[in-house]
Amino acid sequence: DTPFVFVFCDTKAESEDLYQNLERLEAWAGISIIHIDPPMGLLEYIDHYGGFLPNAQSRWCTRLTKIEPLDNWLAAHFDLGGKDRVWTHVGIRADEDRFGYVSSETDSVQMVLPYVKLGINREAVYTLLSETIGIAPNYRWNSRSSCYCCFFKRRSEKIGLLLNRPDEFNKAAALEKLTAEDAKRFEFTQLTEALSVIPLNHHDYLIPSVIDLRTQHQPTSPRPVRHKRDTLTGDLFDDCYLSSDSD
Repeated sequence: DTPFVFVFCDTKAESEDLYQNLERLEAWAGISIIHIDPPMGLLEYIDHYGGFLPNAQSRWCTRLTKIEPLDNWLAAHFDLGGKDRVWTHVGIRADEDRFGYVSSETDSVQMVLPYVKLGINREAVYTLLSETIGIAPNYRWNSRSSCYCCFFKRRSEKIGLLLNRPDEFNKAAALEKLTAEDAKRFEFTQLTEALSVIPLNHHDYLIPSVIDLRTQHQPTSPRPVRHKRDTLTGDLFDDCYLSSDSD
């Protein structure tokens, strides 16, 4: 029999909800998940590179905190290039338009996409989760798993992070530094002072319903996010729609 080994590449910038979800999975499946740590966590790398943030043009975060650590771990535990062959099973769904981990040891390490092969989409994944370990709370405002400071987050996801996990939001916001010239351009002293005395909770703000991506009473996933400009609230929610929007 070919043994399965369960691993998780930890960027050290994960939401606390993710770690709790892994613990629930271990308890439910009776397995042990190996945490593979990078030489430095994502925030340490950002500091090491002088505050240079990952972005769409230079997505170095995945390479340094996931791909290379996994490559190194595989090389240390298997005879790559020799008698061992490794198949990495990546949980990319059938309805996702992206690719997964590709090892530099392409002959010895082959990637498998079981969800794609079986046609398992987002709705099926959420249904399976709701019937087993449950859906992580942060999926109420997140569309996918990612670091809490991921630059790919939608505006609605950032708002959800602010309202539900303000500590993680503040850590992410602290990474975005402006020059003195830019800081002056974006200086809103009066607004900042006003917000500092306003209690921050969801009753104070008009929040698009699309943020609540999952609710406990929905066993299947909601309809996909539509990218429609919201003319009611200006630029803040320009990639979301409100429940009052017409179809």
